[in-house]
Amino acid sequence: DTVTLPGAFAYDVLDPVTGMTLEVTDPDDAFVTDENGVVLDGTQDPTKDYTFATGKLGDYVIRYVIKDGRGKTENYVYAITAKDVVGPTITLSQHSGAAKKGDTVTVAGTQVKDNITANCTVVFYVFDPEGENVAATGGKFKADMAGVYTVRYMAFDEDGNYAFASYKIDVK
Repeated sequence: DTVTLPGAFAYDVLDPVTGMTLEVTDPDDAFVTDENGVVLDGTQDPTKDYTFATGKLGDYVIRYVIKDGRGKTENYVYAITAKDVVGPTITLSQHSGAAKKGDTVTVAGTQVKDNITANCTVVFYVFDPEGENVAATGGKFKADMAGVYTVRYMAFDEDGNYAFASYKIDVK
């Protein structure tokens, strides 16, 4: 993603503004370089527009410092936070879509991948043909009644993004 900072202007009704600077730092506290190669370190013209990429996750700090004719300075600081908004993906291992009443059924395993988080949290629920949650221990449940069971998975990354997957098991 990119951020465009429009050119800024400062006015003082009592004293002329004698200087204004703009600095932008990335989440590692390094100065940001805009798309045209201008380093936003306070030496560039703050009245021009600047566009930069948010290639790192975290806070980008934008600081304007304005100085009036008497030497008084004002700092205007704000942050833009770049967050991970991409959910993980869930791939289910090979599984059976059928079982017999009374069977102990092993649910499908999962492979979860995320663009940032190495180890996502995965939970699953099994619902019987009446929509009731079925106890599953060690990835297995007992199919006590005939009908269609639903196995639903949810995966969460560390930023709260999520994904769902499900499949059905027809118990005869």
